[in-house]
Amino acid sequence: MLTGNRGEWAEIYTLLSILAKGTLSPVASGADEFGAQSFPIQSVMRPIAGGKFIRFERLSNSIKVFEVQSNQLLCEYSTLDISILENRLLQLLQDKKIKGTFSDAELQAFLDQCGLHSINAPSGATADLFVQALDLRVGGSNKLGFSIKSQLGSPSTLANANAHTTIRGAITGDLNPKVLMQLEELGDQKSLRQILETLQENSMGFELRTFKSETFTRNLRLVDSSMPELLLLLLSAYFKTDARTVVGCVGMVHEKGSEIRKLDDTEFLLSHGLLENSFIEHKMKDLLVAFSSGLRPGTPWNGLSRETTGTLVVDKVGHLGYFHAQQNWNSYRDYLYRATRFETPDRRLDFGVVKREKVAESEKGQDSWYIDFNFQIRFIE
Repeated sequence: MLTGNRGEWAEIYTLLSILAKGTLSPVASGADEFGAQSFPIQSVMRPIAGGKFIRFERLSNSIKVFEVQSNQLLCEYSTLDISILENRLLQLLQDKKIKGTFSDAELQAFLDQCGLHSINAPSGATADLFVQALDLRVGGSNKLGFSIKSQLGSPSTLANANAHTTIRGAITGDLNPKVLMQLEELGDQKSLRQILETLQENSMGFELRTFKSETFTRNLRLVDSSMPELLLLLLSAYFKTDARTVVGCVGMVHEKGSEIRKLDDTEFLLSHGLLENSFIEHKMKDLLVAFSSGLRPGTPWNGLSRETTGTLVVDKVGHLGYFHAQQNWNSYRDYLYRATRFETPDRRLDFGVVKREKVAESEKGQDSWYIDFNFQIRFIE
């Protein structure tokens, strides 16, 4: 029997909710934007392993389920049966007694009959769900790709940390070799925050220099030629101040950008008016949309969006709404901007350890010390 956590089961809940209700509506904050509308649903496609799809066709009182490639009819459910399964899963998702992963026999039977052998979509899928919806304005239909973000479980990530999101940081100030060697010997026994506090207590600091991955740096420059420098500024605010949300870090950079990151590229941005709050906000929204629609740190990006250019949001009471680039673009950008925060991932990625680069015996000067940083972007709730 398949088991999953709340975030994984939320994908199945979203599928059931769309099929049960038969319409897809914009998130309330974007409902009054020109062009945003509620769509009658014609069908929903769910990707499965091997690049295949399962299609759920919604008729007036029933749901027919097909394997797309063979067009084989797998099963048929009444809309009432789907509504019952939707409510059952919502109760499980809201049950505070359930900790971690869980399974359910009735839901398992539904998955089996529909040919779904995994609770969540394959990791390589270009969308969690594809929705074929009727556009009442023109009388045609649109195929819309969506990722799913649920508030019923732990907040999900928008951009995951990996080796490509590692940042090289130089230790600065009045270097104290004795303290630095002690920190070096400790390895990963201290948390990153503890190390930074120890540096500060001994009149030392740090500067975020560069992203170590050329691929990630190139991808960022496709969003904007100054994006690597802007993102390093925002991450400097995250690591050096109490700001945690994307909005908070943007505000901190606007307030004291050159103090947060004392490097030449910061002065360049400042002198060209690129640290104005509206500019940074606009560019950060561009980056968040890029993350949501195809940019991956370790994969060369061509600057084009994948098929997912929207997000289905499940709130804490199970209500479902959408943001989509084709329908409520400005609200979608604003949602990503206000709903995300930076965070430090776990230590398995080999960062947060003080290391030394020794100067060759033939050269004059002292050893340089550095510490690598890493980050990811997660939804606030």
